[in-house]
Amino acid sequence: MINKQWILGIDIGGSGVRCLLVNTASGDTFNSACSGWEFPEAPGTIAGFDIDLDSIWRHIGETTQNVLSLIKS
Repeated sequence: MINKQWILGIDIGGSGVRCLLVNTASGDTFNSACSGWEFPEAPGTIAGFDIDLDSIWRHIGETTQNVLSLIKS
């Protein structure tokens, strides 16, 4: 069991997702970034995009798992 205090920050942007994991006791930080995503322009819009929410959630899960795997117990 991990007995440390951790904060996980998730940044969901227009081009991808990033995670930052911080150990509040030691100040150690762990970064993770996924490959970016691109979504097609939504039909009939000037600047809208057809966003695939399943893809976004998959990227969030993969990136979070990646950064959590960096923790040394």
